[in-house]
Amino acid sequence: HLLRYAVNNPEVALIWRPHPHLLPAMIAEGLLGPNQLAGLEHDLRGAGIIFDRRADHRPAFVASDALLTDAGSFIFEYLATGRPMAFLHNPDGPGLTDEAEELVGHLDVVHDAQGATSFIERARHGLDHAGGARDRVLQAFLPMQDGRSASRVVESIAGAALSARQSRCSIPLSDDDLPVLSQLVRNLRELHDQRD
Repeated sequence: HLLRYAVNNPEVALIWRPHPHLLPAMIAEGLLGPNQLAGLEHDLRGAGIIFDRRADHRPAFVASDALLTDAGSFIFEYLATGRPMAFLHNPDGPGLTDEAEELVGHLDVVHDAQGATSFIERARHGLDHAGGARDRVLQAFLPMQDGRSASRVVESIAGAALSARQSRCSIPLSDDDLPVLSQLVRNLRELHDQRD
């Protein structure tokens, strides 16, 4: 069903990132010969599917508009993008952790190929059924994703540096003692205040 969808909708690029153990298992079981991977990639490309076997998943995340996934770690990582995602429910698969169960409860859930193509079509047309719920769960699971990460890192380093310096001397330190670091902290605070 998804192959047919990909062929019939060439303006939609589907990216397939198989689990790292899937292809070796298929080869070990004799379902695919080791010399057939290039042919598989060619066939998938002919169907309009990008076969992404890179170790780094981040380029695919950046290029994507939505994600269909199982309950692996990607579900939490992709949450940070704020883009639509759907959980591929496998009734015969392993159970979910409590954390994954809570997250999945706020996502689109896909039970079959028809549901997957429906999700892709909704995402393609900007219809995100779970957007509001996903935004709430994003705040619950990733509360520090507020655009202030760099400020917190610099403030932490500056605090540690001041603390270390103060513990070595009895004279209180001021911004003049660490001028560049102090200025960086001020600049990051101003930038954050401007964005708010």
